[in-house]
Amino acid sequence: MKKDCQSRHLNRYNSYDCNGIKDCEDGRDEVNCTDSVPCNSVTFKCNIDICIKKQNAKCDGTVDCPDESDEISCDCGQKSNIRDRIVGGSDSVDGEWPWQVSLHFSGGAYCGASVVSKDWLISAAHCFQGDRYGIFLITILAP
Repeated sequence: MKKDCQSRHLNRYNSYDCNGIKDCEDGRDEVNCTDSVPCNSVTFKCNIDICIKKQNAKCDGTVDCPDESDEISCDCGQKSNIRDRIVGGSDSVDGEWPWQVSLHFSGGAYCGASVVSKDWLISAAHCFQGDRYGIFLITILAP
């Protein structure tokens, strides 16, 4: 059932607005929404004091912050300062981990994982912090 969207001003705190579902026929309830999340070690903080769920957003060529602060002062040809997320890892032998999955949270890919058995995946710990535990869409990619 579509809600009444004739009002010129939609309440951004309404549960229908910015929930990822077009409740209005023209989709106005999903316009100018941000993917802001609570700030933590795996988020990027925009200049307007909101955090987005993309840790390495600075100078990646995609505007992620509403104020575009993630793409300000980026020097052409200069690689951004991206931190490695894997600590103490080692390269695998070809064929050792042939199946990979993409973990999706809030409509976008967030982490990857390896299939180690028919019931188990292995991934990084930061993929399961806070409210992310158990709320995933998993896509399996064949080699």
